[in-house]
Amino acid sequence: MSVAPLLKDLKSSVRLYELTELVVKLSSYNRIQGSSELIKASDFIRASLEESSKDVSIEVFNYANPPKWLSPLVGWDLIDGEALITYPEKTVLSSVKKAFTAVAAHSPSGEFSGRVSYAESEALIPDDVEVLLTSNKSLDMYFSAVKKGAKAILIYRQDAHPKGIPYVGFFPTPDEAYRMKAPILCIPRSSAEKIKTLLNKGVKVIVEGFVKSVYSDPRELRVVTAEFGDSEKEVHITAHYCHPKGTINDNVSGAATSLYVAKLLSKHINKTTYNLQKVKIRFVWIPEHYGSVALVKKLIEENIMILGALNLDMIGEKQNLTNSILNFIRPPVLLLSSFEAHAFKHFFRSLSSGWGLFTSSIRKMPLRFELKPYEAGSDHDSYVVFGIPAVSLTNWPDKFYHTNLDSIDKFSPTNALGITITALRAALTFEPSDSLTDHYVSFTKNLEYFNLPTPLYSIRQALYERVGVCKITRELTELVGYPSINYLLRKIKDPELIKDIKKFISKKSQASTAYIVASLYASCGIKPNDLRKFLAAELGLKIEEKDFNTILKSIELLRNTFSQ
Repeated sequence: MSVAPLLKDLKSSVRLYELTELVVKLSSYNRIQGSSELIKASDFIRASLEESSKDVSIEVFNYANPPKWLSPLVGWDLIDGEALITYPEKTVLSSVKKAFTAVAAHSPSGEFSGRVSYAESEALIPDDVEVLLTSNKSLDMYFSAVKKGAKAILIYRQDAHPKGIPYVGFFPTPDEAYRMKAPILCIPRSSAEKIKTLLNKGVKVIVEGFVKSVYSDPRELRVVTAEFGDSEKEVHITAHYCHPKGTINDNVSGAATSLYVAKLLSKHINKTTYNLQKVKIRFVWIPEHYGSVALVKKLIEENIMILGALNLDMIGEKQNLTNSILNFIRPPVLLLSSFEAHAFKHFFRSLSSGWGLFTSSIRKMPLRFELKPYEAGSDHDSYVVFGIPAVSLTNWPDKFYHTNLDSIDKFSPTNALGITITALRAALTFEPSDSLTDHYVSFTKNLEYFNLPTPLYSIRQALYERVGVCKITRELTELVGYPSINYLLRKIKDPELIKDIKKFISKKSQASTAYIVASLYASCGIKPNDLRKFLAAELGLKIEEKDFNTILKSIELLRNTFSQ
């Protein structure tokens, strides 16, 4: 039975202003993980869905007992905060009145006034530090500064838009929160560079400010779902709904648009003869990683078969303003499936004009669109670690990413709707097809032939010969989780291994991807000799033997911790 009439009716009822209203409302909550505002946002999503749908639920987990390899998270709420220079001239650096990114997520309360020092490593923090300026946002750096007497920390981001106030989160555990003594504020890169210039000239810079915030016991971790269909086999459409108040594309764009489309689907599906018996569509709204890992593990334990997931993260960009490309991010090669091939076919047909797809100089399409190998960073990871094929639709790069400049003027409701409705069409029409998969494999291999160095291309072709061997049984799910690097650094006691991990992540932007792929492939029985080669083929870069051994030893220690 054709899905076309249903989608035609759905699209005919679209009102862009209605979507924009949802975007504005959802972004009005300061949706930091562990906050009361995040819970209020989940209530808003559920209430909006219940206006038109009965199969809506909230799965309640808790940040005190998160999924495997993720750390407990303290409860936290922001009230106010500000930082300003008082000498040599009075200048406001950042303020919650201007942007909720002005205070780092999970910063403690406190007032401060003092001379600014600059350092990027723990060893370079001066013993007489009063206020530290740094782009190093690690907890180790923070606690080292506090131990030396820092009254406050000013954070900037070296890769952020010069005028953007960056979003930074520290995600402390309840035990760590007791040691959080100095308030943390975020300032634009341009302001940080001006301060550094003054310091280099020997000019004393005095700043003052405050943060008002509240810690609490870990709160509920809420996942909202809306289901359509009766099948025991499911396809998920996911979007995380966390992040600071006022920011839009990451990821109110995905959360609000999937909410709007789910409401429209609920309204129209009962008016058509279309029957969802072959596959259930489950829309999912999650706190990033924490919520998605918890939900997927629970469903696997309930013997729910998840055929695949379409993750919508940063889908509303006006690409001419953000300099973005819509990336279709694949799962790792060993998880290649007809689901991935089917989803790509729909996005390729909807968003591309064919031959212009991969050559930037001749792109002729509504959106810049590219097929990308697996890269970690959003909730598709939470399916991948359990061996479930998941793709992510993500605009990247975005020059306003994780700053207060990720504002509604950069949001295109038309683009966000086009992507979300295409995802829905792919989910509604999915049926396994060996023929389509064969064509897709041929297509991707041809692209890789032209894009990869010959040695990596040859290894990657060997990966395609192993497709289908990666099956995570229910028993194996007890041994896997999301290998958070912060969790690794907290739990591993070997100081030499910690040093090696820090060195690895400092030189590899794809460190999280490496850990996830290595954990997955090791769970699938890939032996170390092949694993190192396959990891290099997935990442598209050489993996040094020392780095590879660091990854393997880290994962082994994590698994041993949970088996004890």
